[in-house]
Amino acid sequence: MKAQYTFSVYDFGKYHPHTVTVTIVDQTEKRYKIRIPCCIGHHAPGDTMWVQKRKCRLNDDTPTAPAKTVPATKQYDYTNSFWNQ
Repeated sequence: MKAQYTFSVYDFGKYHPHTVTVTIVDQTEKRYKIRIPCCIGHHAPGDTMWVQKRKCRLNDDTPTAPAKTVPATKQYDYTNSFWNQ
């Protein structure tokens, strides 16, 4: 199921709202688990994250069943990189 996720980015004393189209993978009573298409904070594209339901607006033209999980195309491991030493 697709939804519009709205989040804010703090920049030079102001909050700037951003909206992206996400895929809902799972849900609970108060939260959605979404798969994001772009970088949000410390999350990479294709990551999943739990967000509040009030931050998501469901698209009316999509089915109500959760979408299948699609693995990310590329995964990078930065655990042994020089900046983590």
